[in-house]
Order: sequence, then C-alpha cells, then structure tokens
Amino acid sequence: KGLKKRDYALVAAYFNQTKSKYAIFRTRDVSSTLKAQGIKVANPSIMIQNLAKKGEVIEEVQQEGRQKHFQFTTKGEKEMQGLNVEGK
Repeated sequence: KGLKKRDYALVAAYFNQTKSKYAIFRTRDVSSTLKAQGIKVANPSIMIQNLAKKGEVIEEVQQEGRQKHFQFTTKGEKEMQGLNVEGK
C-alpha cells in the first residue's frame, strides 16, 4: 500500500541482484519479475537508467551490446534493506 512504482521496480531489481551469481541485474529481468507478479510499472528500464545516471542508488557496471547490467550502490543496498516492503 505504501510503496510507489519506483519502489516496486527497485524491489524487483534488488531481488534479481540477490539471485544473480555476479550480484548484478538487467532491466529485462526486472520487467519480467514485475510482470510475473502482476505489477504494472510504466517503463521500469527508463526509471532504472535514470537512477543509474544519478549514481546514488544504482550504477551501471557492464554493457554487453545493447544489454546493460546494473548493481546497487552501498547506499542503495542500505535503502533496500530499510524499505518497509510490508507496508506497515
């Protein structure tokens, strides 16, 4: 209830990063996770890319062709760990 669309995208991104062997995530995986959960977020890839440009919560760590790989910064990880995902 208390989460914004940005928060849903970040939670999905963090979930994918924690499941990744290399502790990174792709926007494609974030979109798939959101879709699988029935959560509609308008263009999460643009949202993540904009956050990466700021470099405070997420940073781009690698690019293979057109596919970019991202990772949470230390500040971003702390934000995710402190996020109240239960909406209490």
